[in-house]
Amino acid sequence: MSEVIIGMDELEERLNRSGMTTEGLKEVLEEASSIAVKTAVMGIDGGAGIAVRSISREINPMSARVYSAMPKARQESIELGRPAGTPVEEIIGQIARWRKAVGHPEPARVIAEGIRERGVKGRFFMAAAKQKVEEDLPRLLNNMAKSIEDKF
Repeated sequence: MSEVIIGMDELEERLNRSGMTTEGLKEVLEEASSIAVKTAVMGIDGGAGIAVRSISREINPMSARVYSAMPKARQESIELGRPAGTPVEEIIGQIARWRKAVGHPEPARVIAEGIRERGVKGRFFMAAAKQKVEEDLPRLLNNMAKSIEDKF
């Protein structure tokens, strides 16, 4: 059976009545956040298990958020790396905690001095997750539009 819809008010009423847009948006947000989590986890592969386990997502009716539950300084040091010349005193505490968590055999001071001399490259795991979602978003939205069209 066909239904003739005239005007935006009628269209909005039809879409809201059937729940098509809210269901479609929920699916887009779930898939996009799942892609972001997987990409972020792959970006820190080989890192401390706690860093991988810290990646989480929160989905609301109109938005999704992917984040790391690590302390901000730790997340930034993994994401952005550390430049050569970083003072040992500035990072020794964090390095000592990381060393203990992963069971690294070198003393924290030796690791921190190596970072001061050479720096550490960033993993850019959250930036990669954002980029991957941006790349996949047109496909996800197209799938949502097709789903709504099929149900309409």
